[in-house]
Amino acid sequence: MSKKRRRGRPSKTNAKRNTTTREGRRTGRDPSDAGTAELRWRRTVATGSEDLSHEDPLAELYGRSLLTTAQYNAGRDIAELLAVMLPLHVGNVWQRLLTGTGASFTGYQPSPAAERARFLLDRIASIIGDQAVLVFAVCSGSRYFQQHEAIAEGLDRVSRRWSK
Repeated sequence: MSKKRRRGRPSKTNAKRNTTTREGRRTGRDPSDAGTAELRWRRTVATGSEDLSHEDPLAELYGRSLLTTAQYNAGRDIAELLAVMLPLHVGNVWQRLLTGTGASFTGYQPSPAAERARFLLDRIASIIGDQAVLVFAVCSGSRYFQQHEAIAEGLDRVSRRWSK
């Protein structure tokens, strides 16, 4: 029994899923999209590299060699924890607006992930010390480049503690 030929582009037996462009089908690799010329220029001006985001303050400090790789990674980990905490804070704000008090609705509980993130952020704040508010602000997206030494020192404390 012979196989029926399917309509459309013939499939390659060893094709990768991401080779969907003509060049990818021809060479086996898709070209990477580095963005528009303006986006590449903004990234280069802000960070010194086309690979780092121009919208992330940690990436800008890292691109200017004001942070080490370990400090940058620690800052990105803190930023992820802060992102997990965001729904917890938004929920509390809406509760205060709707009820007029700080009391919570019956049955409202923060997610276990948000509780764990809050616990870890409390521990990280105790590790960092006095600069914790500044470090958390930069990790969440604020730009305080004048105090880059304090930011680097706080992230260095965290990276040394986490790498043990």
